[in-house]
Amino acid sequence: NPKRLPELKGHNTNKCGLPVSAFNGDEYGNPREVSFKVRSEGRTNANGPWNWNVFGGKCNIDLCQEILEAEGEYSINSCCYYAEHCFPETDSCPSGNFACTDEDDCESKSVFQRINM
Repeated sequence: NPKRLPELKGHNTNKCGLPVSAFNGDEYGNPREVSFKVRSEGRTNANGPWNWNVFGGKCNIDLCQEILEAEGEYSINSCCYYAEHCFPETDSCPSGNFACTDEDDCESKSVFQRINM
């Protein structure tokens, strides 16, 4: 939930012009490469036959730090806003294993994206 981010504290999140977007792009703010997996809706109360679930890559916290040092700020659509707060905690993360470091497999497209557009 983007409303949990400290950058939005004191802002009316129902208004336009926020410093952080609810869109979750890559580290540079570009659209994230995703894949879709079909899942049966029989496991939920939606009563539908199936649902498309979005899966994408992790957000590289080391790359975020490099961007911040080089540019002084992140793009409004950068996943780095979320990754900074996800790395020590997971309550505001788009998924439980959303943030990664250079040592981890940051290219994996198997992370379920709870927030997407």
